[in-house]
Amino acid sequence: MNWTTGRPAVFDCHIHLPAASGPTLGYPNPTSTPAGLLERLARSGVAGGIVCAGRNAFAKTQKEVVLGNRELARFLEKAGRQYTGGAIVNPSTGSRAIAELEWCHQQMGWVWMGELTAYLNGSNYESPAFCDLLMAAGEMGMVAQIHCDLDEMDRLAGQYPGITFVLPHFPPQSRVQRLIQILQAHPNLYFDICGSECIRMGTLEAVVAAVGSGRVMYGSDLPGCCPDTTMARVLNADLSTAAKADILSRTCCGLLRARGLEIA
Repeated sequence: MNWTTGRPAVFDCHIHLPAASGPTLGYPNPTSTPAGLLERLARSGVAGGIVCAGRNAFAKTQKEVVLGNRELARFLEKAGRQYTGGAIVNPSTGSRAIAELEWCHQQMGWVWMGELTAYLNGSNYESPAFCDLLMAAGEMGMVAQIHCDLDEMDRLAGQYPGITFVLPHFPPQSRVQRLIQILQAHPNLYFDICGSECIRMGTLEAVVAAVGSGRVMYGSDLPGCCPDTTMARVLNADLSTAAKADILSRTCCGLLRARGLEIA
């Protein structure tokens, strides 16, 4: 793609694979199957992305965690090299969580951990087990995408400056200045714009003006959210073509390439 003309390519950093059985994210809809997910991504113009196991957002046991990551591995074999995996483990399982993360990284080549959702799987971002997991992820050079509130992310990014974090979900409009504050304070923190609050006029532009488009990336949160809505917000934003290209693909792909992962 020529980044200075036409519509930029889109790389989605936030996709949840629908589970074959058990709980998953999002209401039942045409994207609630693996085939439907891929069809919708293609129809929306998404050229590739990072997929995590939707069932692992809720996984409390090691058995559930492994089941989800293996399900994801089989899906990615069919999806093609334009997609890669986001490893989700439950830090409450201690050393077994680290062992599973190592399997995802060493055997599957995944360089992304997350989206982690402590509020769904019963884990705790302040626990010693979570600290151990983050340290292990950092030693492997993995990016950590963590769903938490702004103050929690402020603490994590400051406590672990050597780890690259991605904070997903636009906060309510009243908290955008707090988001900007923590992004400015922590150069190791990136932002995934997914979520319904992204549609608020001026908020995306304000974040980019404060920290640059090289710290901001497109995520859909499919199948929970419509990929076209967030994409349209970027394409129609009061931003340069280069900034839109950064958000829609170059920022995220740059993080992956820095870790030795080339996306087809």
